[in-house]
Formats: sequence, structure tokens, C-alpha cells
Amino acid sequence: MKILKQGTEIVEIPFGRGGDPLNTIDRMKIFSFDLNLCTNSDLYNSIQQQMPKILRLLIWGIDEYGAESCFCCTINKTSARLIERALKAQGYIKEIHVFRGKNTIGTACEARFGVIISAGYVPSNAKYYAKDKEEKEQKALIDAFSATIHAMTRIKDPDGKINSALVAIMKQEDLINLVKQSTHNGIMKAPEIFPCYSNNKINFAKIRRHMNKTNSQKTVSEELNKKENVDSLKNRAEIISENFDIK
Repeated sequence: MKILKQGTEIVEIPFGRGGDPLNTIDRMKIFSFDLNLCTNSDLYNSIQQQMPKILRLLIWGIDEYGAESCFCCTINKTSARLIERALKAQGYIKEIHVFRGKNTIGTACEARFGVIISAGYVPSNAKYYAKDKEEKEQKALIDAFSATIHAMTRIKDPDGKINSALVAIMKQEDLINLVKQSTHNGIMKAPEIFPCYSNNKINFAKIRRHMNKTNSQKTVSEELNKKENVDSLKNRAEIISENFDIK
């Protein structure tokens, strides 16, 4: 059975304006934590060595929104168990996901605050059916990109009604490239990226303000009052990081 006549030109047309008819991307903001982490525990930039910074973000999110409303994804199962044990030692029980694992691709997610650590890089010993090294590397790159984008967008509200915030702990350059690639050469919309910290402190207030925004219209005085009230709110993890040097 022939579905299309031979020679029929197929044109990609995004569904809705910018491929996002419900404006779900407008509700999502990404906060860049410019830190390149690895799994080698002996290095300064390893997940184990930088665990205090990871815990402050996760504990803040859990205290602020509840464990079920927070999503975290990391490089592999080893680092996931490491973070889970560190959280448990602080009195928190929270499942940490891994790229390409369950609940990271094509599944519903109730969480609207998330933290991702690094990207879904493919293990060096992964097997691909490829004719040469160049093709193998290209397939591994596409796989890593796809896994990371899927995990990043788990927190996005599919109905476009609730704001969501993602803290991306990775090199900022890699994050910008990832988001740029996800737009398919500018055809699709991309979420905005903001720095996660200011004056060497994690900018919890900025994340909270975004999460607390609604569709309702308010006067300028009401918005200023709301901003001051939101900025005055602090949970335990936020207070601990008041003088926390990010660098």
C-alpha cells in the first residue's frame, strides 16, 4: 500500500506557535549552576567533593515544595545512591533518578522543581552499530543530548498553567548548547536561562519568585509587596547558605 506518491516533499511544520501550542515553555525557567561535575571521587569537581552544594539545593527544594514535588537526575546509579545516602544522613528520603532511567523519558511527573547534575553522557564502553568511530561518536552525542533534554523537561507542566524551575548543575556553555539544539535551529521555543547565584550566594529568592507567579493580574504596588514578602521567606537550607561561597 502506498501512502504517499513517489517524489512527495515532506516538510516539517511545528504544531502550534513555536511547536508549543499550550505555551508550556513560557512557564519553565532554567537556572544555571556553572559547575562541571564528574564521578571521580578524588577530584575537586567530583560529585562527592561537591556534595554540600548539591545537598543545599535539594534540601531547599524538599523543604520548600515537598519531596514528591522535587525531581533530581544525575549521571549514573553510583552517584544517585551516593546522593540518596547523603540526604538520608540529613533526615531526608528522596529517590534520585539517572539519565535514561525510569521516570526520565515520556512519563508523567508531578514535580515542578528539579535539579539535574551534568548530562546524560554515554559510557565510553557503550556499543553502537556504526561503520566507523566518527559515526559511533555522533550516535553517542545524539543519545546523550536526547537523554538530557528528556530529563530536563520532566518538570514542565504539560498544561502550561503552573510555573516550573530547573537548576542545571553543568558547564554553562554545555547548557546553552543543549537548549539551543533543542530548538531545532530556532524553529521551536526554548526556556530562558538565568544564573543560579548572585554575590556568591544561591539565588533562592529568584527561584521562589518565579515558582510563585500566577496568571492573575496585579497592580505594581501589589507586585512589589508580593516580591518583598517572597524575598523575606527563608527555609533552613537557605539560611545555611547565606555566606556560602559558590566558587
